[in-house]
Amino acid sequence: MPHWLDELGFTGNPFYLDPVPSDRNAISKGFVDRLKERRACEDFMQFKGQRLLILGRVGEGKSSLLNLLDANATESGKLVLRIDALHAGTSEALMEVLLGQLAEKADKIPSKQREELGRALDDLKVISKKGRKGEKLAASVEGKLGAIVAYIKGKLGSEEIKAEEFEYFVPPRLRKLEGIATNLLPAIFDALPAAVLCDNLEKLPEAQFLAFVTEVIAALPNSVNIAATANIAELQPRTLQRCYEAFDVPILMERIDSPGKLTEFIEGRMAKHAKTGKPPIHLDSKALKFLLDRTGGNLRESFRYCLFALQRSKGDVKGSMMLEAIRDCDAPRFEILSETDRKLLDFLAREEDASLEQVFLAVRRSEGIETKDALRKRLDNLATPGFIRKTLVKRGRTYVVKYTLPNTLKQILGSR
Repeated sequence: MPHWLDELGFTGNPFYLDPVPSDRNAISKGFVDRLKERRACEDFMQFKGQRLLILGRVGEGKSSLLNLLDANATESGKLVLRIDALHAGTSEALMEVLLGQLAEKADKIPSKQREELGRALDDLKVISKKGRKGEKLAASVEGKLGAIVAYIKGKLGSEEIKAEEFEYFVPPRLRKLEGIATNLLPAIFDALPAAVLCDNLEKLPEAQFLAFVTEVIAALPNSVNIAATANIAELQPRTLQRCYEAFDVPILMERIDSPGKLTEFIEGRMAKHAKTGKPPIHLDSKALKFLLDRTGGNLRESFRYCLFALQRSKGDVKGSMMLEAIRDCDAPRFEILSETDRKLLDFLAREEDASLEQVFLAVRRSEGIETKDALRKRLDNLATPGFIRKTLVKRGRTYVVKYTLPNTLKQILGSR
């Protein structure tokens, strides 16, 4: 730990940016609020076959809650399987990931559950015979799945049986994807309490997001607990409706939309990492106002600027210091902007808000903005680091996206 944090009275860095890990010590220090959401997650793991969707905005702690669910599920005796939605976008890929993780964790399954799972696979005629050559499985997705199932069956045998030379066979019907979805996975998860946690679902484009929710999630047996996260700010009404159809319980994370709420998280983190148990540093009201306006309640970015300001001030942080910290921390981001992107920011700095059509009319002669689709992509890229904000505004029966620039950035741009 840097000596200046120690001299300020901290036992560690209170403003780390990664999600809170899934171990109890980190959870006790990292979760300083979100009591309502935490209780809902803890209650969720007490049911079998529940499907939970955590809805929030970027940087609000959704991944941390998923890690909390990981810890809760593990402590309650469930086998936790993590799915990366970016690499399991089809039913076939999902099954391969699930069975692959089961194979990796077979040795860690408690003996009683191992016996139950072994019996379930016996009932499905996943069998073994000594002295016979194993059927060569085709080099395909189905072949890989069959090989994984055979491996799992081999792992479930007693030490005496495993010491003998057995060849494991998987019936062709269970190597077929339909058989795996309707026979094998239900048998496994009925015998083996498990929780499937879906990472990175919110990073999928809308079409892939919809496919994952309606097709991939549907391929999982009803007996398994499922939890996933999604960015509420990016969901269209019809997509959100599909989420309600696929998941039992939606948890909407409370917005961090006031300096007071943001203070709870910042002071809570400092108190948990302070030698005295109390925040050793104070951020004044102007500093918090600048911080909230710049980040829109994104905790990850708020912590980034707080650490930067703390390193500069080596003490209490006033409004002017926070504004300087935001400016200097964002400097590399500004440096790599193209001339066209700078024109977009300059235009939005003069406007209260603007629609895509209004922005297009103002900058359409700029290089790289020949079409509205090209402009939309540029605006989305500027929204990623928080330079601009997108808000859905209802206009009649449709929704219109409005683009705005945070006042803090307007002030910084005006001083450059």
